[in-house]
Amino acid sequence: MKGRKLVADNVRRLRKEKGLSQQELAERADMHRTHLVKFENYHVSPSIDVLFRLAHALGVQPAALLSKDD
Repeated sequence: MKGRKLVADNVRRLRKEKGLSQQELAERADMHRTHLVKFENYHVSPSIDVLFRLAHALGVQPAALLSKDD
């Protein structure tokens, strides 16, 4: 669960920093908004493919979603 929470928190933080709504990020990542909501609320873990699509949609390297923000 810790890894899922870390990634979800990073996605949420980066999405907000870039001023994106959940709908906008979901569209950029070619996914449904409800899936993004489940992910941000720790209900599901992203696949590797989804992790890469989210990173690309946020304009960051995938590693940025896996790192602690210090």
